[in-house]
Amino acid sequence: MINITIPNKLKEKWNGRRYNAYGTYLTKFFGERISKVSVDAGFTCPNRDGRKGDGGCIYCNDDAFRAVMKSNKDTVEKQIEDGIVHLKNKYPADKFIAYFQNFSNTYAPAQDLLQLYLKAISNPDVLGLAVSTRADCLPLETLALLEEFSHKTYLWVELGLQSSNDSILKTINRRHNLEEFMEGYRALKERNIRVCVHIIIGLPGETRESIMKSAELLNEIKADGVKIHQLQINRGTQLYDMYKNNEVRVFSLEEYLDITADYIARLSPQILIHRLFSVSNEETVVAPQWGLSKQQLQNIVEKYFKENNIWQGKLYE
Repeated sequence: MINITIPNKLKEKWNGRRYNAYGTYLTKFFGERISKVSVDAGFTCPNRDGRKGDGGCIYCNDDAFRAVMKSNKDTVEKQIEDGIVHLKNKYPADKFIAYFQNFSNTYAPAQDLLQLYLKAISNPDVLGLAVSTRADCLPLETLALLEEFSHKTYLWVELGLQSSNDSILKTINRRHNLEEFMEGYRALKERNIRVCVHIIIGLPGETRESIMKSAELLNEIKADGVKIHQLQINRGTQLYDMYKNNEVRVFSLEEYLDITADYIARLSPQILIHRLFSVSNEETVVAPQWGLSKQQLQNIVEKYFKENNIWQGKLYE
């Protein structure tokens, strides 16, 4: 039977929010306010350097997510130092998680990764490590290294899936299928490593039904966390060319709120929500143009959930 109102135990656990927010969880876990500081270590990707492809995924433009205040010409230590100063001036953060964000951050020999990760956690204000990568960039020696770091520090591996539909993965030129993603995911979980799965809502060819299938998958595999992004069109991508040729459309804010609320309602309350939408570099993003700041979007999402009596797990069985 589906509850009519959000259970009190969830309200208390989530500090009055209607979903299991990662930020709220981190504050409770560490007893301090935690923020992520991004690191660009100059990685590439097997879908860009020719090993699997040379064009990348059709939506990929790294400049869309690259912070203005950093450059991969700076050392890891310098990027973290500068990033912490920037974030402390912007948010009420006490400590930080070093976030290797750009491209595939396990796509290098394990010995090189060891040195990069050690540099990242050497800063006394850094309490943890987040590593974004692809499921096909996890050889055994890298898995062993990640397992080692999971004992050294607070570790998350962020693993891009984007869609659970193989046809959609082919359309977006992902160059791996669902089973290959699952192989990488299982290998991480066998080593008790926290995994956050990346999902994009609104990819070309997706239907509401296929989008909800990925929510079912996250429940089935007991994902630790999920990052949800709306499809964004950035200049310099194949997707941008498709958009100009009217081959793809993006959701309006109202459409995105509706489908994301449905998605969240189907997710297990145990899954941490790392993100409900993405914010790209204004100089590169073409659509959707919602004209809202990150905080404004956050407020709108939470207001929508409340007004429509949505909470994470409402439709989960």
